[in-house]
Amino acid sequence: MRRKPQDPEYWVSNISHKDVSLGDLRVKVPRGRTINLLDKRHYCFTIAQLRKSAESGSIAFKTKGNLVRVREGEPQKPPTKLQEIERHRQVLRPLRNKVDVDASMFEELYDDDDSREAEERFAAEMAEADYQERMPALAVDKKYRNAKKADE
Repeated sequence: MRRKPQDPEYWVSNISHKDVSLGDLRVKVPRGRTINLLDKRHYCFTIAQLRKSAESGSIAFKTKGNLVRVREGEPQKPPTKLQEIERHRQVLRPLRNKVDVDASMFEELYDDDDSREAEERFAAEMAEADYQERMPALAVDKKYRNAKKADE
C-alpha cells in the first residue's frame, strides 16, 4: 500500500556507522538507513511529539552530535545501474556517420614498375641486414661455421 502524496512526512536518516536509538520515541534507526516517523503502517507518532523531540529530546541531541539528519521531504534515492546506463546511453551514440574511403585514390602509387622494384630492393636489403645481424661475431661454434650453407 503506497502512501498518499499529501500525507505529512518526517524523515530521520542515520549518518553514523552505528545504530542510533531515539530514546524518547523508542525507535532504533539502523546505520545508513532512513525512516519516515509519520508512516502510519509502522509508527503512530504525532507531529507534536516529533517537534518536541526535535527541540529538546533525543532527536535534538543526536542531531547536534552529527548522528542523525532530519528532513521534511523524502530523500532522493541513488539511481540504479539500469538508470545509469539509460542516462549515459545518449553519450555512447556515435556523433558522426561512418566515412567510406575509396581504394581508387591509392592506385596511382602502383602504376609504374619503378616503385615495385624499389620495394623489392628494400625488402632484399632488409633480409640481408637481418641475416648479417644473426651471424655470430666469431664462428667458433660448430653450428655457426657453415652458417651461409644453412641459411641460404
